[in-house]
Amino acid sequence: MKALKVIILLVFLQSIASASVDCHDSFFQVNEIQDSKSFVIHDENLKSDFEVEPIAYVKEAILDLIEKAPGCQEKVSANQNKSIPMDINVVCRELIPGKAYSSSCIAESELGYFFVNQDMLGNVNLVFNRWD
Repeated sequence: MKALKVIILLVFLQSIASASVDCHDSFFQVNEIQDSKSFVIHDENLKSDFEVEPIAYVKEAILDLIEKAPGCQEKVSANQNKSIPMDINVVCRELIPGKAYSSSCIAESELGYFFVNQDMLGNVNLVFNRWD
């Protein structure tokens, strides 16, 4: 009888824990992330321009990716102008000086860090790496 009560309590606690998944946990679960994962977002979905405002562009691309996870929409919509719901530090560089198409960025966030670049077909390539 005691074992049955313990099992029922554990099932109840698990349902409560899964109901209160935060944005961080949701992002990892929905995207099935263990360590690293790559994503592609289409440039036409973004308002910023990579060549004009690379830092704003990278933040917008990351936000577009994060807000798709359940539990993250509330965090995003609570901020004005769909701003990033966390601090994100972005640095961009041309890998080949003078060649704008070689630009690549690294963005560090509380979730992990992203390598971001744009290909010549209008795709934004994001490689996410979890902090260890």
